[in-house]
Amino acid sequence: MKKLSWALLVIIVAIVPTACKKSGVSTPTSPAPAATATFTNVPPCQNPTTGYTCTLTSTSTPSSTATPSATWTRTLTGTPTPTPTATLTRNSTWTNTPTGSNTSTRTLTPMITSTPTVSSTWTQTQTATQTYTPTSCATLPAGVFIQSIAAVYDFDGTVYGIRQAELSVNGVAETTAGITMTGPTQTLPLASGGTTLIPCGGNTGLYGPDVTVWSYQPGQVYTYQATTSGGTVTASVTAPGIISVAADGTQVSWTVEGTADWVQVTDMSNHILWQTPCCDAVSPVMIPSSAYPATGMYYVYAQVENSAPFSGAAAGSTFRMYEYRYSPVQHN
Repeated sequence: MKKLSWALLVIIVAIVPTACKKSGVSTPTSPAPAATATFTNVPPCQNPTTGYTCTLTSTSTPSSTATPSATWTRTLTGTPTPTPTATLTRNSTWTNTPTGSNTSTRTLTPMITSTPTVSSTWTQTQTATQTYTPTSCATLPAGVFIQSIAAVYDFDGTVYGIRQAELSVNGVAETTAGITMTGPTQTLPLASGGTTLIPCGGNTGLYGPDVTVWSYQPGQVYTYQATTSGGTVTASVTAPGIISVAADGTQVSWTVEGTADWVQVTDMSNHILWQTPCCDAVSPVMIPSSAYPATGMYYVYAQVENSAPFSGAAAGSTFRMYEYRYSPVQHN
């Protein structure tokens, strides 16, 4: 059993995951640093010093969006304007008028015929009719809806933790609920922190993020409980973790398995070079030499996660618990 302390810094939840879009955390291995601790070569979304707040992506992703589509109608307007043109044809007829001297007088009577052709000039206009076919946006379900996390982040031996929840009752943000997390040695309340917006309008009650001292023990059961105006809901999860990364970056292992575990290797610019297939890696994970194309420094990220639904709550209400570890490694 390890006691861990974390500085009062805010950590973002969602980080560079595999194709499954999982988040990351790792095992506590050292005491918390001073509040002025800084980090280098850490992805911005994971860096506690950048001031990011924890966002539960499951309640902030719309299920669909409305896409405008334009229907164009071509309408021919105008009146045909005939323009006559004449083709003249001269046909001569002869008339013989006898005279007394036996001489004919020739008379020419031309006949003119006209064959007109008609041309029409049309004016073409375009009228755009724009229609929307929206499907449903992210909406809050009826009943008690809650998303919560409890996680620890190990930045190469510097450990931080976070607890947070978002809550609504019958589609309305609730900020007066009593929320606690109970572990093997302590029960911790989670204070209201206002509200947070969701797509297409609306909001949820925000509790935390809380980074005060608490004990994270892999293999032990932790329970979130929320007492709301719509009733009391609970969820229990076994904490996974105790992640270790080989010094040469060839292997990552953990003691307590999760159900959504992953490992990833990036270069110094955080470009993904290798990762485990979606969606649940099993310890130990062997990292191939091809993940390190040249001599130099690389980052190894690993996360192990367990989750469970809340009993008595609306569908999609989830308690996630995970450990995330970030380790720089030198490849020779």
